[in-house]
Amino acid sequence: MKNYLLIISIIWIGHISSQGQVQIDLQQLRLLNLGNTDSNLGIIWGENDNDTFGLTYDGVGSEGDNVLHLKEHVGSSSTIMSFKANGRVGIGTQDPLFKTVIKATGNAIRADSVDISNLAMVLEKGSNNDNEGIGMGFQSSSTRSTLGAAIIFERSGGSSKGHLHFATKASSNADEDIPIRMTIDKDGMVGIGTVAPSAPVHINDFMKLEPRTSAPSCLSAIDEGRIYYDRTLKKFRGCVSFSSTAQVSHGWISFH
Repeated sequence: MKNYLLIISIIWIGHISSQGQVQIDLQQLRLLNLGNTDSNLGIIWGENDNDTFGLTYDGVGSEGDNVLHLKEHVGSSSTIMSFKANGRVGIGTQDPLFKTVIKATGNAIRADSVDISNLAMVLEKGSNNDNEGIGMGFQSSSTRSTLGAAIIFERSGGSSKGHLHFATKASSNADEDIPIRMTIDKDGMVGIGTVAPSAPVHINDFMKLEPRTSAPSCLSAIDEGRIYYDRTLKKFRGCVSFSSTAQVSHGWISFH
């Protein structure tokens, strides 16, 4: 049997209020485990050992490995959240290897769609107003309020229908709004330089193809539609199919 020492430094323990609640005012509550550094010492809420909810502490030697676990069933491996002494936080894992780790065991990909029931994280706005957004920002500056990039979801209709925007900042001005550079709209159209694409790929500026010295594959139907700029010929070339009574062949045509 393990021996525990409970130290409570208090002004007074508390009282039972007229509403039947127990109130405890403490200066310090400390739980110490004597003689064991890997203790699972904790505070448990529940009616029995098989139906409990608790906060446990694992001390396994070094400061970085000391972990505080929030568990659904104390003594089992069903960890809800873990807090390591080195500042790492894990959700669904007992041993986060990075600052924040969310572990999900389900598969969020279903053929060519997303299985939303298995997503590891959701940003929820809780509003039915169109043309409002929710997102996440990225910052790398000693000025904490200065952000350099963001990803935003904008609702455009019912049932969370909407667009995904990608924003980056080119200026060095602090605390300014970030311009949107690319958008994927509700129909899957991609806009670069525009937030309202009207074609599968809509570029509101010029585009560049890096010249090649050799042609890519143009042998079958899967290659049809490929376009490249030939450095030697100094021409754009496209892969097309040529039909005859005998067979269908593929080859390159040049654009002048």
